[in-house]
Amino acid sequence: MNWIFSFLAAALICSSAAGRQLSIYSTGFGDNAEQIIEQARFYADELNIASGQPLIVMVMLSHNLPHNISGMMVHGENEVLEMRNVMIKLNAALPTDDLNRALAHEMVHVAQYARGDLMRINNTMFRWQGQLIFDSASIPYRQRKWEKEAFSKEEELKKGYKKLISH
Repeated sequence: MNWIFSFLAAALICSSAAGRQLSIYSTGFGDNAEQIIEQARFYADELNIASGQPLIVMVMLSHNLPHNISGMMVHGENEVLEMRNVMIKLNAALPTDDLNRALAHEMVHVAQYARGDLMRINNTMFRWQGQLIFDSASIPYRQRKWEKEAFSKEEELKKGYKKLISH
């Protein structure tokens, strides 16, 4: 995992030098890498992801996620480098349509993080819109406010991208 964040740090420095606020990379997708980046960029544009600091997103196809987890987002910050980075892990066992939906869902979480609404503090503690949630595990998954937003937007985002590439 450390090599990914080292990669992200190097990518951020290059992106910052190039004046980019949002950089998206992928790993593990083989010939589909560019399509995943294009799809993530579409979602970022639709979600108006903007950040005061440069933001780097790494989308990773993972063979290590449990079968009941479609995807997850992990974020980090480096105040010295003024660096914000996000890693999205998507479950490699998912069919393509579900993978596309999971990417849309996780990009909503990226938007939440970029605008300062969502911050994961540890496995069960989150900050949502300034309020500390000490035990998120006590809230049913689909009832967590950040998940409600992600679920409400994922299908529309996925359909928008399909429409774009079908023309």
